Amino acid sequence: MTTVLAWLRLLRIPNHATAAADVLAGFLIASRARDVGPLPAAFWWALGAGLAFYAAGMVLNDVFDVELDRRERPERPLPAGRIAVGTAAAVGRGLLTIGSLCGCLAAFNSGHPAVALVGAALAATVWIYDRYAKATPFGPAMMGTCRGLAWLLGMTGPKGVAFAYRS
Repeated sequence: MTTVLAWLRLLRIPNHATAAADVLAGFLIASRARDVGPLPAAFWWALGAGLAFYAAGMVLNDVFDVELDRRERPERPLPAGRIAVGTAAAVGRGLLTIGSLCGCLAAFNSGHPAVALVGAALAATVWIYDRYAKATPFGPAMMGTCRGLAWLLGMTGPKGVAFAYRS
């Protein structure tokens, strides 16, 4: 049970609602939906991508900050030894892969390859932010780019609409 709790803490599960909201907001704005009926498969794949990328960002953040966390936040799962750093790194990379695959499936289901390109850009931006940019003057811009790309997962395509909403 302690391992499950450690993973839930590492993933920061309560914060994932914000990632879901980003994709949903982008979708609703671009689709100009007047009501919410059954959502298309492409939306669900984009939502899965957004959640996987967010989870990857949370895990990789702690992987790349493990030395700092050993000094400043020793109670976190990685510095406390509840999860091995190598395991967390592999999970973070796996989540980036899952997010990319979900983005490709969203593109396939929507018929708009731009969604996969947004997913690829988001994967790269998450990695760059966590690995290199976070503690630099570029950090806030990179984080903003991550959030903006999450919105674009729900709205990318011809004339700004990736998912033709049909109720």
